[in-house]
Amino acid sequence: MSKVQAQIISIGDELLLGETVNTNATFIAKSLQKIGVEVSKVWTIADIEEQMLDTIKTATQEASLVLMTGGLGPTNDDKTQKVLCTLTKDSLVENNDVLEELENRHKTRGNWEINKNQARVPSKARIFVNKNGTAPALWIDFNGSVCIAMPGVPFETEALLRDQIIPAIQKVFATEHIYYRTLLTSGMGESSIMHELKDWEAALPSTIKLAYLPSHSQVRLRLLGSSKDKVEVERIINQYIEELKKLLPGVAVGVEEETNLIQQIKNKLDHKKATLAIAESCTGGFISKSITQESGVSSFFSGSVVTYATESKINVLGVDAALIDKHSVVSAEVASAMAEGVSKLYHSDYAIATTGEAGPTKGDSDAEIGTVYIALKTPNTIKVSKHHFGFVRKTIIKRATNTALTMLWKEI
Repeated sequence: MSKVQAQIISIGDELLLGETVNTNATFIAKSLQKIGVEVSKVWTIADIEEQMLDTIKTATQEASLVLMTGGLGPTNDDKTQKVLCTLTKDSLVENNDVLEELENRHKTRGNWEINKNQARVPSKARIFVNKNGTAPALWIDFNGSVCIAMPGVPFETEALLRDQIIPAIQKVFATEHIYYRTLLTSGMGESSIMHELKDWEAALPSTIKLAYLPSHSQVRLRLLGSSKDKVEVERIINQYIEELKKLLPGVAVGVEEETNLIQQIKNKLDHKKATLAIAESCTGGFISKSITQESGVSSFFSGSVVTYATESKINVLGVDAALIDKHSVVSAEVASAMAEGVSKLYHSDYAIATTGEAGPTKGDSDAEIGTVYIALKTPNTIKVSKHHFGFVRKTIIKRATNTALTMLWKEI
């Protein structure tokens, strides 16, 4: 069975100016991949009619399915409806289903008249009523291809795609079942993992693809397969995921779709009935933010402090000024004292502390930019490790965060 080829067209000057991140294209591509539709090209174009016409013509010549976002609003710069009518030699008509939905939600508001125009749609188009916004999605047949236009607001696009458009695509196109699972690893670099898995990867069947997705001291390993048989492809992928776990003891955190590093830490600390506190300097609260993005972490996370300035390390955490003078604020000794101090502050069983030079200019230390000390206090001891995370500020902070959390995970 040959794969269905699709292209994505994102319309909007704001995308080209860099004012808006194109999350729609990512969501659409992932949604299509899950049903076995292969995206061969992604276009980003301006709100210019000639450019829209040319792009749609080219995309429909190259792919049997084209999905577009943007340009469906009620204002003068929204030209998608007009362009679709030009291509299909069509005209706009009032759609009663869209009008009723708009009336129910907008008639009591002051902007009813302008939004009422959204009920005018190409007469030949198949309509998907937008329950989260004003502009409906449109399905037209053009140039031997299916062309689907959706609004540019991400949560509207996502709901339309998930609830209506993907099921409609599956009824028209014969697609394979795509299944993938992602193993999250931490503490081993991409090249080292590739070396460990070289023989195993070479023995994988051609229908199974292994992808390495590295990011700041963590590597995600995605296994993807496709088949007409949904049950069989899921069984095979699950089998290989279990093999991967056994091949990478000590670094395999868990299956990303089921868990993540923070959830693993939560489960371990909850089981121990233990708590965690954090003192951050160079990471500036990034570790704490990573933890509190997950729900339920109050069961183990007592709190944190960002003692960025040298004085705050002394005044808040009780770090001895003489210790800083002797060893420098970026040192194993100060990181250890910070961990001890925050543990006492919150009466926690475990504590993490970071101190380092994130750059681009140096602070109260002569340490090289990228140098980070991470301290981990346990109920029995304090362990400190020294790292060099490069010279880019954001990278240093992210790598330090992931390394600190990995140290804790391995310890517990």
